[in-house]
Amino acid sequence: MTDGVSRREFLGVTGTLIAAKKTQAAGNDGEPWYRHIQRCGQTNLNEKDLTGVDVEGWAEYWASLKVDVVLLNGGGIVA
Repeated sequence: MTDGVSRREFLGVTGTLIAAKKTQAAGNDGEPWYRHIQRCGQTNLNEKDLTGVDVEGWAEYWASLKVDVVLLNGGGIVA
C-alpha cells in the first residue's frame, strides 16, 4: 500500500466492499438490510493512520470475520 491514503479514500473503498457484499448476500425476501445484521465490527482511525493504513489488509480481515457491518470512527483530536 502506498503512503498518502486519505480517510475519505479508506472509507470509500471499505464502504464499497461492504455494499458489494450486502448486494451479493441479499435475498429476495424484500426485508431491509438492518433486519439481518448478525455481526458487527468496529475500528477507530486517527491522523497517524493516514500514513500507513493497509486498506486491503483491513478489508480481508473484516471479510475473514464474516461481519455484516463495520463501524469506522474517523474522530480524534484533529477531527
